[in-house]
Amino acid sequence: MTDELRSRIRSGQLRAGRSMPTQAGLADEFGVVRGAVRRALRILRTERLLADVSKEGPARVADHPGGALTGPEARPQSTMAALAPRITAAFAVPRVKIDALCLTAVPFTLAMGEPLREIHAGRIKPASVDVRVLFPFGRGVGLRDTTFVDQSHLWFDALWETISSEPLFTN
Repeated sequence: MTDELRSRIRSGQLRAGRSMPTQAGLADEFGVVRGAVRRALRILRTERLLADVSKEGPARVADHPGGALTGPEARPQSTMAALAPRITAAFAVPRVKIDALCLTAVPFTLAMGEPLREIHAGRIKPASVDVRVLFPFGRGVGLRDTTFVDQSHLWFDALWETISSEPLFTN
């Protein structure tokens, strides 16, 4: 949904300065819950393609959406700023698959905060969550440095406890 809306904005189908369809309308069009629509709109806002994103009314396409760069053309962002919207967007589908490369578990843990809150609140109920976290073994970091591994085990244990403690996955 996010990619489709991004494409419509860039192509001019959704015009600069004009209101977007309502969240309810987008949810119906894409067959998703409104929480997924809000996540997509937040991502587009962080890319500076949308303005005035709120629950009060429809979002508005930014006045100059062509100036907002994403993908390889975008300026680099810190992991703390860039990872959370991507992780949140991954939870817009029933079968979540996340591949991440992190130097420590801290940015990944913080990025997972919003989706975990949504799961606890019952607003999203993923059918499955597959997570693969890769970490580099570079100069100065070797197999004896287990800090990242220990942090990751703690995080995955907490995630499993969160997911398995409630009857979230029913068919």
